[in-house]
Amino acid sequence: MEYPVPQFIEEEAKIIGPFTLKQFGFLGTALAIILITLMVTQNIAFTLIIGIPIGLIAFGLVFVKINGLPLPTIIAWFFGYLFSPKKFLWEKKEEPGFELKEFYEIEKVEKKPTPTFEGSRLRQTFWEIETGQKVQK
Repeated sequence: MEYPVPQFIEEEAKIIGPFTLKQFGFLGTALAIILITLMVTQNIAFTLIIGIPIGLIAFGLVFVKINGLPLPTIIAWFFGYLFSPKKFLWEKKEEPGFELKEFYEIEKVEKKPTPTFEGSRLRQTFWEIETGQKVQK
């Protein structure tokens, strides 16, 4: 049985008309700032001087895409790069474990006597497999 594969699952849902919630928030915030400026100053010329740049910024945040990515994503990446450290240093961590000797110093290892397993063939076989040594009989 075939099932339809969902397409365009990376798209944000259009909630308010043709806009996503984030886009509507950018436009609504810009409009609110412009209206508050007009109500406080009661001067249309000053409101236009303040409102046009705010409107252009909001328009850019909503509609501009660079290489298929929305402008707010590009701006977030820019500031993330701007404030992140640029110099990466590799610091060797000292790990406990073994210590290397000089190549001409060889330690003599005494061979431990292999145990004898009397009566248990299973233990003897297990020992031979694990250690690789033959059991002395």
